[in-house]
Amino acid sequence: MQYVKRVDVFIMKIMKIKTITFHYAHNYGAVLQAYALQNTLLSLGHENKIIDYKQKKMHVFVKYGWKSNNNIITATIINILVLVRYREHKMRFYKFEDFINNYLILTKHYKSYEELKLNPPDADVYLVGSDQVWNIYQEKIRSEVSFLKFGDENIKRMSYAASMGTCDLSVEQKKLFGNLITNMDKISVREKEACDFIMNNYGIKSEVHLDPVFLLKKDQWAGLAIEPSFRNKYILCYPLSFTPLLNETIKKIKGLTGYEVIVLTANIREKVIGDIYIRNAGPRELLGLIKDAQIVLTSSFHGLAFSIIFEKNFYVFPLVFQSRINNILDLLELSEQQVSTLENVNLKSINYEKTNTILSGEISKSIDYLQRLKEE
Repeated sequence: MQYVKRVDVFIMKIMKIKTITFHYAHNYGAVLQAYALQNTLLSLGHENKIIDYKQKKMHVFVKYGWKSNNNIITATIINILVLVRYREHKMRFYKFEDFINNYLILTKHYKSYEELKLNPPDADVYLVGSDQVWNIYQEKIRSEVSFLKFGDENIKRMSYAASMGTCDLSVEQKKLFGNLITNMDKISVREKEACDFIMNNYGIKSEVHLDPVFLLKKDQWAGLAIEPSFRNKYILCYPLSFTPLLNETIKKIKGLTGYEVIVLTANIREKVIGDIYIRNAGPRELLGLIKDAQIVLTSSFHGLAFSIIFEKNFYVFPLVFQSRINNILDLLELSEQQVSTLENVNLKSINYEKTNTILSGEISKSIDYLQRLKEE
C-alpha cells in the first residue's frame, strides 16, 4: 500500500503545462529562450508543449496589406532589398523554420484568438514567458493571449520571467495592463523595474527571475551549437542597431588584437565595419559564432546572455529601451562592460569566477520557482 501511495503522489506532481511565448519569431533570442524554458520544464518532470498560436505565417518576403504594420511602400522597398540577397535570406528563413519545427514541442496550430478561446489546450497550468510577452505596445489581441485570457477558469495561470519591454506607460496603457494582470495567479518577471511597477501601481507581488537561456548549462548549449568554419581568431559583432561608437570600438579592438571582425546581421546594407558579414545564420549557428569568438560586441540582450554563458570577453552598446540589459549587468556586477566611451574598452579579462557564483544563486532561485509549479 505504501508503494501505491508513493506512485499516486508522484503522478499528481507531474503537471501538464502549456506555454505561451514568441516561439515563432525569426529572432535568435525568441526561439532560444522558448527552447530553454521548455527543456527546463521537461527536466523538472513536467509535461510541456508550447501553444502554437500565431496569426500570420512567416514568409521570406514581407506580404502586402494595408492592415499590416508595413504599408505597401515600405513592404515594396524591403522586398526589393531582400531580392538583392535572396539566397542568404532564404537560407536564414529555413534554418529558423527547421529549428522551430524540430527542436520545439508544439500543440496544434491556432491561427486566431477566437480559435484558441473556442478550443483551448488542456492543461493544469498555463504559463507565459519569457521575452517581451507583456509589452503593452503590441496589439490588444496579442495582449489577451499573453495574459492567458482563454481556457477553463480553474486552470492556474502563471508567468515566468515575463518582460514588459518598458514600464513607461500612458494612463490608458496602465489601466489596460492592470485589467489584464489581474488574470494571473502567480507572477514572475525578468526585470526588477517590472516587479516594482506592478507592486507600486497595482499592489500585486511578483518575483524576479532569470531569462530561461541561463537555466541550461554551457555544455547543453555547446552541444546544440553549429560551429563556424573560420580558422582564424575573430571578434564577433552582433548589433541590433548602429552607433558610431560601435565602429570606433571595432577599430580599436582590431588594432590591438589583429583579429578579423565577423558581423552577424540580417540587414541588406550595413554601416558596421567588418571583414566578413554573415546574413544566413540560424539559431544554432548563432550559438557557434558566440562560443568560438574571442570577443563579442553586441547590443542584443541574448547576445549578451550567451556571451556570459560561454564566458566570453564582451562589450555591450546601449539602446533606447535597455532596462533588461542594465538589470543583468548590475545583477552580475558586469556594468563596466557597457561601452559609453572608448576609455571603457581595455581588453581586461572578465572575472567569471565571481560572475558564475552570483549566477549560480540566481539559477537556483529560478529553478525553485519552476519546481514550485507542482505545489501551487
